[in-house]
Amino acid sequence: MNIEMMNIFLEGLSKEYKGRKIILIMDNESSHSSKDFVAP
Repeated sequence: MNIEMMNIFLEGLSKEYKGRKIILIMDNESSHSSKDFVAP
């Protein structure tokens, strides 16, 4: 997975569960710690 795919995944997740709080546990994979990471 790369950072672009991670951001697309998170955007879709936030739309699917709009108004809910979601907790994700992430490891130190590069797309999880990139400066381009966008938390919706």
